[in-house]
Amino acid sequence: KLRKYTWTASMILKIIINAPSMDAEEFWKHIEIGHMRASIYGEVQCLAQSKGFLFTGLSNGSLKVWKKTETLPRVMQEIRDHTKSITCLGVSTSKDRLYSGSLDGTIRCYAIEENMIQCMKTIHIKYAVKRMVTSDFGTIIITQGVGIKLMQDESMPYRTLNANRRVKAIAASSDKIFCGGTNNIQVWTLEDE
Repeated sequence: KLRKYTWTASMILKIIINAPSMDAEEFWKHIEIGHMRASIYGEVQCLAQSKGFLFTGLSNGSLKVWKKTETLPRVMQEIRDHTKSITCLGVSTSKDRLYSGSLDGTIRCYAIEENMIQCMKTIHIKYAVKRMVTSDFGTIIITQGVGIKLMQDESMPYRTLNANRRVKAIAASSDKIFCGGTNNIQVWTLEDE
């Protein structure tokens, strides 16, 4: 099935299947240790994890905090701050922060504490938030509008980069931001502004 999608996937599949020390069937085996009922009120739209917690963003705008255990995580907290579906979650481990983006056009910044999270700030973005990545640069956001939003610190306003183009995908390394759109990939550093 992977062969239909990309050249890279096709090459990886060939290597796995043809490797003398690799049993391809064994490679794809997994053991399900169980499943949890995330919510009766909405579907899980996004996941993030940090410091012993699992975070789930739901289609009804709820954010659930799960404590990881030896077997299955257990719910510790449920927050209903967003009015529409949570589309993305980002974790900044250096600041102990969780960011949630929503179709309601807001990003919520939460402090990750020992047994709970607490909303510190709501940032209003003009458009619905589609995707988010956290990196050394800060939090990088894709909305329904054009360009990307860069939020270096939740106490400062965000900046719009690549304002002339519609961006569909983002990734970040320690020194670069990668933006994917129609027929192109752009690479940004903060000096590019």
